[in-house]
Amino acid sequence: LRDAYSRWLSGDREANAEDLKSCIDRITNAYSVLKQQNCLVVTHGVFARMLILHCVLGMEVSKYRLLKLDSMGVSKIEIDEQPRLAYLNSKYPK
Repeated sequence: LRDAYSRWLSGDREANAEDLKSCIDRITNAYSVLKQQNCLVVTHGVFARMLILHCVLGMEVSKYRLLKLDSMGVSKIEIDEQPRLAYLNSKYPK
């Protein structure tokens, strides 16, 4: 993430699919840490769809167009032993 942030600061703000997949892989590899704390991810729709498809549904991130999300909403992934989608694209999360 530090490298991506450095590129963003330098003006290279265009994320490509490989960068997004790499970030999702790091999140997947950190499940044991993430299940012990809260983690807020603020993102655009493409990354949110990739994250949900890969982490929760076990699908390839390249299929992100299969999942439709409104332009604004809150999704919650809970991680115990495996990630679980608590709610998807809610306007009024609890």
